[in-house]
Parts: sequence; C-alpha cells; structure tokens
Amino acid sequence: MKRAVFLGLSVVCIVLGIITVLPFGHKESHYVPGYYPICSVAPVSTIVMFVIAGILYLIARRIKTS
Repeated sequence: MKRAVFLGLSVVCIVLGIITVLPFGHKESHYVPGYYPICSVAPVSTIVMFVIAGILYLIARRIKTS
C-alpha cells in the first residue's frame, strides 16, 4: 500500500513538472520572448518536480512488498 502511494505521488510530480513547461498564451511574464509558460519559474520548477519525483521513486523502491 505505501509503495503504491509513493509511486503514485512520483507520477503526479512528473505530470506536474511537464505541465509547468507547457505554453500558455495569456500570461504576462515570459521566459523566452514569445514563449509564455504556465509557471513563471518554469525551468526551476520543472527540475524541482523531477527531483522530488525521483526521490519518491527511490523511497518506493526501498519499501519492501509484503
């Protein structure tokens, strides 16, 4: 059960990391001229979400299945 929760949270973090770099046309702030990401700190937030996903995945791998 715990392993499934950590794996699920890992997948959620990966999806959220991908969503942060998707373009969104109506934002005021932009990272590259003409590119308007959903998250204003897109490169950093994407890396942070992928790191969190990796940590959660490693924790899930260490949990022994009963």
